Amino acid sequence: MALAGWLAIAGGVAVTLWVLHRHEAALPWGLFGLGAALAALCLWSFASAQPRPASAESIRVEPPPSYASSAACRSCHPGEYQSWQHSYHRSMTEQASAASVRAPWQGTLQDEQGRHYRLFRSDDQFWVKLPDPDRLAASVRRGQLDAAVPQTKRRVVMTTGSHHYQAYWLPGRRGNELWQLPFVYHFESQRFLPRRAVFLEPPDDPPVWARWNSSCVQCHSVAGQPRHDLASDRFATSAAELGIACEACHGPGAAHIERQHNPLTRYRARRSGAGDPSIINPARLGAERASEICGQCHSYFVPKDAERWWQSGFAEDYRPGEPLGASRRVLDYERDREQAPALIGSDLDSLFYADGTVRVGGREWNGLRRSACFERGQGARQLGCLSCHELHGGTRDAQLSAAGLSDAACANCHAEIAAAGAAHSHHAESSSGSACVNCHMPYTSYALLGAVRSHRITKPSAAPATTGLSPNACNGCHLDHSLEWTRGWLERWYSSPPSSTQPGPAALPGGGAAALALLSGDAATRVVVAAQLGWEPAQRASGSGWQAQLLVAALDDPYAAVRFVAARSLRGLRGFAELDYDFIADRGQRLAAQERARARAEQLAQPVSSGSGELTLDAAGRFPPELLIQLARSRDPRPVRIAE
Repeated sequence: MALAGWLAIAGGVAVTLWVLHRHEAALPWGLFGLGAALAALCLWSFASAQPRPASAESIRVEPPPSYASSAACRSCHPGEYQSWQHSYHRSMTEQASAASVRAPWQGTLQDEQGRHYRLFRSDDQFWVKLPDPDRLAASVRRGQLDAAVPQTKRRVVMTTGSHHYQAYWLPGRRGNELWQLPFVYHFESQRFLPRRAVFLEPPDDPPVWARWNSSCVQCHSVAGQPRHDLASDRFATSAAELGIACEACHGPGAAHIERQHNPLTRYRARRSGAGDPSIINPARLGAERASEICGQCHSYFVPKDAERWWQSGFAEDYRPGEPLGASRRVLDYERDREQAPALIGSDLDSLFYADGTVRVGGREWNGLRRSACFERGQGARQLGCLSCHELHGGTRDAQLSAAGLSDAACANCHAEIAAAGAAHSHHAESSSGSACVNCHMPYTSYALLGAVRSHRITKPSAAPATTGLSPNACNGCHLDHSLEWTRGWLERWYSSPPSSTQPGPAALPGGGAAALALLSGDAATRVVVAAQLGWEPAQRASGSGWQAQLLVAALDDPYAAVRFVAARSLRGLRGFAELDYDFIADRGQRLAAQERARARAEQLAQPVSSGSGELTLDAAGRFPPELLIQLARSRDPRPVRIAE
């Protein structure tokens, strides 16, 4: 992406935006990974008054000579091939077909502007009748959100996503550019959701259109190359393979396959145990280099050479096992906060908490590299991704190894603490409070309509989340207690220095830290706490019967994602399994459903026994309405834009 400077975020959310200086207009894009800058791509300008017909051409799967594709690995590595086939990585991007499209392809969808998108099939093809996406993007760029746009038909040629939801890509007018249908199919809900509803986006941000060639090509394919031709203003985007396949982590395999044709070479490699130097085995690398292989996608970064990226991506500038910093700048809050407007056209406060912890799921390398276990570890005692994750044999959901499913990875270095057990954790053995990750790597980031672990290893503190710091681990379980309560126990158990506090919303009494953060925090904090209120270990630690009242209050949150997570947590509580509430319905319908849910919550409220918390409840177990109103009025209004 040739750049003349960086533009401020326009319209929607952009997480990191870049501005072209040679292209015909601004082309924002994010830091690679599903959605990291999908919201920014509305800035692309279409100057042609007579646009070309849409192409049916999809992304070219053309392995460069040094690549061999995953199919070539199968005969020698059948076990690894099979485990990869079973993973979500393998199916992250696929050509659209009856086997890959998981949505029921029928019916009509409607966006916020009232435009209609009719889904239909023709034989084995999937089609959409929709407003012309090329012209819509141009209208959005000009600020004409309600511009009349003619209807057209586009065939779905590709899908992205296979774990939580799936996105669908339609051909554009310039080469093989692909536009995203502005809806995703959410597997859990079994329904289509507006793309913007699954991210954290201010409700007054304009709609956006996302382009696969510039927002997904890097991390949802192998050796993706945007190949944008400046002269013709067309894309000839290619990839060695769609999805996240063998050579994304092991590097180009053609030379390795050629060498291994010789049985003597194979014998010598097995006998020496050194492996083949023509291929990368992350397990043979140190923690930093191995983790950077994951970090090539699981981080926020900007390329070192933007113009080169727009041609060849990182296919020529990075190979697994090489230093990641040679090809890109991985963003760091403290180091880059002053330069952020020049680097990405915005500040970093949507991406990071004020203590430097990354706020966005899927960016684990930004978190891990700021952890003492990585920064100060040496050799076998340096924490890396493979300390807990196993790509061939781990769990399918998070690819966790046996060590990652237990405290083994921590005990490897902290043997004395592990041996101390409850004397260190001050929680019963085998309880959720005794698990290392729940105290040192809590759920503080947002992604995929839920809370996830940031992967920054920290010590629990009692700093108020409403000051912009990441939510603390203790009150993530002990939702019914205050920060003062947490501070007292940390000082008693660990001689922790008092955490600084600030006046304002953090001093409001009676609601506990959860009520304070859920109703007064910024959008990223609110969505995390909404998830924690539905987390079973937290309910065991802080009782139940009172959470519903807070979650009902969050059903009118201005951010759609917060409303979704609050409703999900509410449905997990007794008496709310059949909650009749649609988080994307018009506000009048939502408010009516909220009133019904509020009446139900008050009906089911139960007195809380003394000593079980610090909640200000009446004799029937109800929060004073004025407290909830006061907390909601103190909501942090700063816009948060997290497109994952």
